[in-house]
Amino acid sequence: PPPPPPPQCCLTPSSSNPRLQVAAARMSKVLKKKSHWTNKVHETMICRDKDGELNLEIKGGAENGLFSYLGEMKQNKIIYQVGKLHSDDLLLEVNDKAVSGLTIRDVLAVIKHCKDPIRLKCVKQGMLILVNNCQFLIRSQYMFSSAIIRK
Repeated sequence: PPPPPPPQCCLTPSSSNPRLQVAAARMSKVLKKKSHWTNKVHETMICRDKDGELNLEIKGGAENGLFSYLGEMKQNKIIYQVGKLHSDDLLLEVNDKAVSGLTIRDVLAVIKHCKDPIRLKCVKQGMLILVNNCQFLIRSQYMFSSAIIRK
């Protein structure tokens, strides 16, 4: 026998009640927003020690086909003001300057010219965000080339 129809209070997009359809659509958008990787970005503020060191290593870089990410850290020597850093986190921004897609040399130059405290926006690598950015760079190069050809 076919399954019984859902009760009228169920929020399903196929519901005949327009109010319920709108409520179901809103809930769906909220759930999608909660699982988006941008909701997992965390901000950390750190300062240099008396020797001018941050006591963390930046790895990767566009020249290696990778996003910049945090390497080894001396956690007990990092001077935190807000938050905490973790090894292998992807580095997205340094003091509101996007650094994804930059070479290591450029990322280090951005950090070098920042005054304390330095604000780092990072995200943990996961299923959808990996340190390997070859596909990102290929798409960016294609889009850049396409824009030049169109002009």
